[in-house]
Amino acid sequence: MQQLWKQSRKITLLLIVAALGVGGCSKDDDEGIEPDINPTNSLVYKGHTYRLNDAGYSDYGFDGSHYNQEFYLFQFAEDDDDNVPVHLFLDLYSASEQTFQQGIFSFADYEAEDVTGKHYFDDGYLILNMRISSADADEIAFISGGTVKVAGSGNNYKIEFDLMMNNGESVKGSYGGTFERVAPHAAQSGVQGKVSQWMQKAGPVSRLFN
Repeated sequence: MQQLWKQSRKITLLLIVAALGVGGCSKDDDEGIEPDINPTNSLVYKGHTYRLNDAGYSDYGFDGSHYNQEFYLFQFAEDDDDNVPVHLFLDLYSASEQTFQQGIFSFADYEAEDVTGKHYFDDGYLILNMRISSADADEIAFISGGTVKVAGSGNNYKIEFDLMMNNGESVKGSYGGTFERVAPHAAQSGVQGKVSQWMQKAGPVSRLFN
């Protein structure tokens, strides 16, 4: 499904399912290894460093060729439940059947490239100052290339990312710690509640309008 977007100073998020895919393949020896990651719990975008303080993931299991997990990295505002200052979304596919495997994931168009036996991802975005009640945000940028390294399993992961965005900017950083497992659309507190509220209102996102 082709992704449509328009960028403006203020962006409205709509309730539409997304699919995005452009990029390169990972190397054959990147699957299953444990990357060396020293988490900074931050990301850098447009020269500014943003703190990351929470994370979650959703497990979608084996899709017939790969094992799919979505990862959500956040900066939550301590004094404002409606505003999420930073949200990075990564949709990763490991070359495995029974469980999600650590390794190095490269951005790839699975419809145009052979991803058999390779770790890859085809969707992701960065949202700044996302307001849950009004379903809008100050800025959103979609991933168009790059790599993601994942070490760990279960609820404990370290993630490092070096991403190119559709606006020509880069996003680099890392996060490590306990990731809360998120059931999409489940109305609960904490990370799960934040993610589910946003997913019900706005995501994943495929169309942006002025």
